[in-house]
Amino acid sequence: MRVESFPASLPRAISVVLAVVAVSGLAGCKTKKAADDPTVIGIPPARAYLGVEYYYNFGADGGEGILSYSLTNAPSWLGLEDTSNKARQGIIMRGVPGITGGERGDADLGETKNITLLTTDGSRVGLQPFNITVETNDITLLGADLVEGSADTDSYDSGAEDSCELPPMGGPGEHTYTVNLYDDAGEQTGTSEKTSSTQPVLVRVTLDQPSVVETQLAFELRSQFNPDDCESGANVTPPHQMCEYSSQNQSRATLGHDVVGWGNGSFGDLPVPEYLAYQLDDNGVDYTKGVITLAPGITECYIRLEVIDDAVAEEPETFTLAFTDIREGMVSFGNGKNELDIGLVIKDNEPSASLETVLGLSRDAINAELAPANPADIPEYVVRLNGEREGTFKARLGSTPISSAIAGQDYELQVPAAGGGWQAGNELTFPDGVDEARFRVVTLNTFANFLDNDKFVDIIIDETFQAGREGYAGSEQTSLHVGLNELTSSLLVGNDGGFVPTDMKVGHDGRIFVAGYDSVGGQAEIRVWDRLGAPSLGPIVLPAAPVVGGGEPVLAYAEKLEAANEWSRRLVISWGTDGSLNGATNAGGTDLVTVLLKFDSVPGTYVPVWEIQSGTSGNDNPRWAGLDPTYTVFVSGETSGVWPGQIGAGGVDSFVQRIDDQEEGADLVPAVAWTRQAGSGLDETVVGGGLASQGAMAAGNTRGSVNGAAQLGEDDIFFFTATSRDLDLNVYQRGTQAADITTAVSVSDNLVWLTGNSQGRYFGSPVINEDGEETFAKALTREATNSQAGFLLRYTPGGGFTGAKTFNDADDVSTETLLTNQVFDQAVIVAGSSDGDFSGDGSNPAGELRPILARVSSASPLNDPESEEIWRSQPAEPNARIVKLANYRNDEITALVEMGSAGSRTWAVVLFSGEGRQLNSF
Repeated sequence: MRVESFPASLPRAISVVLAVVAVSGLAGCKTKKAADDPTVIGIPPARAYLGVEYYYNFGADGGEGILSYSLTNAPSWLGLEDTSNKARQGIIMRGVPGITGGERGDADLGETKNITLLTTDGSRVGLQPFNITVETNDITLLGADLVEGSADTDSYDSGAEDSCELPPMGGPGEHTYTVNLYDDAGEQTGTSEKTSSTQPVLVRVTLDQPSVVETQLAFELRSQFNPDDCESGANVTPPHQMCEYSSQNQSRATLGHDVVGWGNGSFGDLPVPEYLAYQLDDNGVDYTKGVITLAPGITECYIRLEVIDDAVAEEPETFTLAFTDIREGMVSFGNGKNELDIGLVIKDNEPSASLETVLGLSRDAINAELAPANPADIPEYVVRLNGEREGTFKARLGSTPISSAIAGQDYELQVPAAGGGWQAGNELTFPDGVDEARFRVVTLNTFANFLDNDKFVDIIIDETFQAGREGYAGSEQTSLHVGLNELTSSLLVGNDGGFVPTDMKVGHDGRIFVAGYDSVGGQAEIRVWDRLGAPSLGPIVLPAAPVVGGGEPVLAYAEKLEAANEWSRRLVISWGTDGSLNGATNAGGTDLVTVLLKFDSVPGTYVPVWEIQSGTSGNDNPRWAGLDPTYTVFVSGETSGVWPGQIGAGGVDSFVQRIDDQEEGADLVPAVAWTRQAGSGLDETVVGGGLASQGAMAAGNTRGSVNGAAQLGEDDIFFFTATSRDLDLNVYQRGTQAADITTAVSVSDNLVWLTGNSQGRYFGSPVINEDGEETFAKALTREATNSQAGFLLRYTPGGGFTGAKTFNDADDVSTETLLTNQVFDQAVIVAGSSDGDFSGDGSNPAGELRPILARVSSASPLNDPESEEIWRSQPAEPNARIVKLANYRNDEITALVEMGSAGSRTWAVVLFSGEGRQLNSF
């Protein structure tokens, strides 16, 4: 440490015990001592370092003669220069802790207090007391990002005098090593000698302060790799692939295979600088040890390592560079440590493979049928190679342990055959310049399923097989989930003369729950079909309270895993009735009947937990029912009356109701916790609801001003969330100046999805601030179209607009009507009907009314048509429309299709894959 200029400010006045100090008067803003009063000028640094020169140049002022100096209470290593030269004022103080004053080494560490520099002219005295703490001179290590095949081009060399010369980094170097060979089962079949190029990388070594003596440090490379650390439960004996490349070892670098200090073939290309010396490991094979020497005054130096560029795809691998001891010098590893190390990671440079559907999705479903009607329609899937590479690479496919479908029994993978067509196989080849390959999943005639649910396979890159094998691409840790659907025939679930479906959910091992009513007696019903399309769970008994017009049943399903393989399952159904339950009285008009049911394995069906009737003096009709994770029941709907504790706006209002369980002996009984009501004085239409944080939502249409919200146009959209009986309702009224008619709502992942129809195109336009500048916020905007189109709007529960999408035919001539939506696998499915060419493939030339579906990415901005719409589908079923959608496990899209005209309608359940393929017939 050197300080070679005088401080700019004087020290504070210090009491002097050896002489009486005369106090001068104040002159302006400055205190000045008497001219004959000697003063020491400067405060030396309070820190010194072991083995580092400590230097300070004091100044002095005053006195009537030549000043002399002395130190009292100073450590032995600290002294003053010879003061025989009396021509100068001041004194130099210097020393090297641990060396000067007797070479005491570590004994000089610590603080010395009240060191005093005294100066005198013979009669008067000036002094400066100070403290010095001697600290260790610590070493630090800094590593770079290490990537196979890439030299460390980051220049650490600052060109300063206190830095070592940068080691030669031209390379590449070369290293020869021996690898094990394994057969397909992982058994060792022999060994092979490999020679690979290496690339130099640097680890920076720094000293806190420049030492006056040479520093010599021993280092070594370390890794936790253990060739005997075999895969848990593998029951193999090393050497074995499942040991050398076990899940434990795959993230550990192998010294001599992945990294060395100096390659055994790098002598000419990567010469060693004089300050480095490499040593062979304990086996005398690889240079993984060494010594680095820092000359006096050097504070930055470098250890060069070599990363081996093998041809094996690997995970990022870790190893450690450690300083094991200090051979020479007065330096420290810090905090009393005996060693110093740094963890380093080698990133692989081999290409990696990802799996997806042709449309870039991660999930799909196929039919588990032995003879597809058209084998050419068997879907293909994609393995994509990513990253720079040269030459031919391969990728082998496998499946996860949780896959319920069994390879070779339930299905086989097929890859392209050399002469065209397909053949059984699980290995794909990527010639140089080709980055995509296709494969198929095909059901075998030995397929059998005795499980409660549809089988599935999660296809992955088989890293277990590929580990340690050259020429195979790595894995991007993606999987392709393919469900095997067994419902391939038509499933009619209702007709106008009998059971009329009104709502649908999927759950309980893929069962389809359809709520509705008997068209003859008006009795509410829940009918259930299993995953194969057969009636299931027997009759579900509901109370005899007739469904009246406008009070069509709505349904909710929820399940949760209570313990290992023990599920609890609940259904809730709600409808409007002008009758009454046993023990209840109709409040007037139409009341709500809500029934909670649970699955009971003894009768093997859903049995009532409780039933409740609630209502106002007006008509109360449900439009949505929900079950939150605690099985609390919510109902959203419409009322022409006034719920207790609420204020009616007049006309038809919206409401959200919460129903709680209460224990009564061994039973649970229901109680309405609260009902929240909102309206405008006109007739509101509620189209649905959704679960929200600690409550539930209602959404719909209005021509008024709901709870005082601003009216925007002819028909606005509104939504609100109710969470308690007392908190104010925040109603969000949204739309344009036109009629914005919504038909359905879904709430998921803190987003509100509103589907509807209008003769317009919806999009987001930038919001302009007061300065006329565009902001990041978007405003809902509408442009008129020639024909009716569907729309999808996205909001936050707090009313923030985040995007819009319009669904119109390309020629803008037909009528698109969206009736429902459903969140599905990081996307939203919208569905309804169109009398034109909605799919854009010319498949509806006669202009029949046909069902339509479209899939939109939920993560997209909803403003870029090229990025957010994944597919459109328009099944060839005349005079049909999709009225409800459901989702279970994100395996299949389940659609309730209404066919025919009023009075002669039928309803069917039709399944679609995640890519929009129809899986069963109408």
